[in-house]
Amino acid sequence: MSILPLANKPFKPSNQDLGEKPWKYRGYHQFTSFVASDDTFFVLRRFGKLSARILLSLQDEISELESKLESLESLFAHPNTPDTHNGTFRGEISQDRKRYISSINKKLRDYTPIETRDSRD
Repeated sequence: MSILPLANKPFKPSNQDLGEKPWKYRGYHQFTSFVASDDTFFVLRRFGKLSARILLSLQDEISELESKLESLESLFAHPNTPDTHNGTFRGEISQDRKRYISSINKKLRDYTPIETRDSRD
């Protein structure tokens, strides 16, 4: 049975309806209206410890990738290796460097919103 046709018909629950099934007639739509009605009511959990754990894990992963990228670029700069242009991304010949930069980019996109959000205060 589709309930969509009923959505266009206004219905006001009786006091008895409200007393018997408040979860049906009030529910989250009324609760969220109340919570959003004033800043003093708008209190949400921040999950600070979990955010810190995620940030520290991401930070470690990014640091490892950074170290690998720096080692690779040091290798490319060594005089006994083929000439590799370390100052451009165009014409990149190293698939490893491309992968490291792509991975770092993804990790930083995850890291930055959490870090920015949790560093406020």
